[in-house]
Amino acid sequence: MPLPILPIVAGKVAFAAGAALFAHRMTRRLQRVSDYADLTPPFLPTRHLHGVWKGEGVLHGPMGGVKTRLSGWMEGTWLDQHGELRIGLRDDQGTFWSDTLRFQPPAGSGPDGQAWELSQNGAPIGQAACAGNTLHLSRAAVLPPHLGAWKVGMEDWFHLLADDRCMQRATWSKLATPLLDLAITWTRQMPGN
Repeated sequence: MPLPILPIVAGKVAFAAGAALFAHRMTRRLQRVSDYADLTPPFLPTRHLHGVWKGEGVLHGPMGGVKTRLSGWMEGTWLDQHGELRIGLRDDQGTFWSDTLRFQPPAGSGPDGQAWELSQNGAPIGQAACAGNTLHLSRAAVLPPHLGAWKVGMEDWFHLLADDRCMQRATWSKLATPLLDLAITWTRQMPGN
């Protein structure tokens, strides 16, 4: 009896498609903060991440499809170049998770406000840098329990669109493989909103 050829061909096609997608994800050019140095308006975290923001966006799975929609709030407080940023997100199933980051200038740095060390619960987790209209955070993170609770790396980009609006794009990855992508548009809330 001849072997069924269709499952063998389908398996080879699926493997080739998966390998091509993996190769594409691994070879795409990585962004650098300096890519945004000439863009305006300038992002000043001590000014632009101060106060309360509300946002809406989506979380994409590893293959690019929308995994869930998100709504959230973000609140920043700053004293000179030291800051705290709290972010809370709720997905469309009602699951809520939050994060608190502390910004501190590196030891011996000047008052320029272009770089920070990030910490969480007193432990260092990464760095932040600012150029042009962009703030980049590169840090360690833990996925929320309902998303796997894995320890991952996180590349987080905030792009200032206007004085009261910014776009956040983030990627969680493990072993250089992207797991989840986040895209949220934030709007600053004025007193009384």
